[in-house]
Amino acid sequence: VERLRVAVTNSLQKVKLARDIMTSPVITIPQTATMADAGEAMTRYGVNVLPVVQTRKLKGLVTREVVQRAIHHELGGRPVTEFMYTDYRTVAPDTPFRSVEEIMIRHTQRFLPVIEDERVIGAITRTDLLRALHENLEQRPSLEELEPIRDGEFGRKLLNMMQERLPKETMALLREIGQIADDAGMPVFVVGGFVRDLLVGTPNLDLDIVVEGQGIQFAKIFTEKHGGRMRSHQKFGTAVVMMPDGTKFDVASARTEFYEYPAALPTVEMGSIKKDLYRRDFTINALAIKLNSHNFGELIDFFGGQRDLKEKTIRVLHNLSLVEDPTRAYRAIRFEVRMGFTISRHTQNLIKNAAKMELFHRLAGSRVYTELVLIFKETQPLDTMRRLDDFGLIRFIHPKLKFGRDMESYYKNIGETLAWFRLTFLNIEADTWLTYFMALADLLPDSDLDDMIKRLSIPERYSKRIMLAKREGNTALSVFYKNPELSPYSVYQKLKIMPVEALLFMMAKARTEQAKKNISLYLTQYRETEAILKGKDLMALGLRAGPGYKQVLEGLLEAKMDGLLETREDEERFVKRRIAEIQPND
Repeated sequence: VERLRVAVTNSLQKVKLARDIMTSPVITIPQTATMADAGEAMTRYGVNVLPVVQTRKLKGLVTREVVQRAIHHELGGRPVTEFMYTDYRTVAPDTPFRSVEEIMIRHTQRFLPVIEDERVIGAITRTDLLRALHENLEQRPSLEELEPIRDGEFGRKLLNMMQERLPKETMALLREIGQIADDAGMPVFVVGGFVRDLLVGTPNLDLDIVVEGQGIQFAKIFTEKHGGRMRSHQKFGTAVVMMPDGTKFDVASARTEFYEYPAALPTVEMGSIKKDLYRRDFTINALAIKLNSHNFGELIDFFGGQRDLKEKTIRVLHNLSLVEDPTRAYRAIRFEVRMGFTISRHTQNLIKNAAKMELFHRLAGSRVYTELVLIFKETQPLDTMRRLDDFGLIRFIHPKLKFGRDMESYYKNIGETLAWFRLTFLNIEADTWLTYFMALADLLPDSDLDDMIKRLSIPERYSKRIMLAKREGNTALSVFYKNPELSPYSVYQKLKIMPVEALLFMMAKARTEQAKKNISLYLTQYRETEAILKGKDLMALGLRAGPGYKQVLEGLLEAKMDGLLETREDEERFVKRRIAEIQPND
């Protein structure tokens, strides 16, 4: 027993703790510093990450990459607190090495602060971690013995999930894409929303294919083998493949991008799949699945997208994401409402900073318009507008727009009206999202409405409908309020010039049930009412061409709509009487 005790004691290795492997002391920067100050400190001390502190208490982390981008965008004078990371893990000095390792690998955190009494006493970098791993490598269990990481693992196989959740035709297409890429010597991936929705179980068959190589060349090879056609965009290295059976998918070369100035359109260059994913908006959209045959179905997750899907979190990939493209704020809110997720606290801070810096005014109006159209096509625009207001973003649509009782009432009523419209199965084509724009227009004076239309560069075919809804729609509603007993033909005359979207907005806005009923009857009955007799029938009855011709036709329609005529014989008698009045000598 004594020999065994000695042998066990001699063979035991001391458990390493965070304090054993951390670097100390740590270079820090005060929260009053600017981004330029941070860049100078990084150069002076040769570090890539700086803790931001207030009287030694940790407030955030700022990286060299973020500092360099900020200075590139002429934001060196901005406070470091506006761009520092506030969403990160820390450890205590007594945290076991195995926990430190798991945090740094699972959460891809390259700089891990060691905190004691809220103060930074050290930091563990990737170099520290690798050194500790090397020192104890022989005592570590083999990779085969390690329990796999379940949350945020890299390289997870999704083959079974794909087979269960995707149609056979889609699976066959993905395998064929992989095989053709094998023959062409190109790594190929399906990326973005398709992967995100596959993981959460939401149907989505819109395929975005990315190849590490020439995307247009790949699309040509595919169409040469399978027929169909392709449309390419040489400038961006992208193509759309349309197969003979109507299936289509997008193909792009893996790209990286940089922005010449805040809110600019990006300059794109060829890159790797990692660079391509890094340029995307949120971690949950920076996911890819490998399609090459030797590792078909392998999930690629460099940035913790799986973890954020599991935690239902919307998170940007880097701190200058919203500086480079402020429209990502609108998309973050749209995804949050649609998916029932929550924007991470750090990303919320970045959105508020972007609003405070007035970055949204630098956007081309057409880009804001595009984002609004996407918001209005969602099922819950009211909730999305409410969240836009939470972040102070509605004023960037127009400075006089405010989210208040009127806007909330309009959007709630529009939602109910569109639900009714869909249930009527009228088979009427309508850009229903436009009704929400009409609500915005109704909240502005005419002069300000002109400004909003110009600012957002709303296409003329839509701006005309918006203006018509505001001016003629309000006039028609006023008539309905004053004259609740209007005849069907009078209602028809007031509404026949209105586009369907304007009628739906008027119905949502109407203050009286009779006004709503007038519009409802017009949509379901009056607009399709026609007389049995046509022009040639009137001629056969003796009506000569001339000014009276239109008068008789309109009178016939009015009598028909008001329920005075039912049969063909009724209409013929009506026309003969009118002919006798107009052409008495005959």
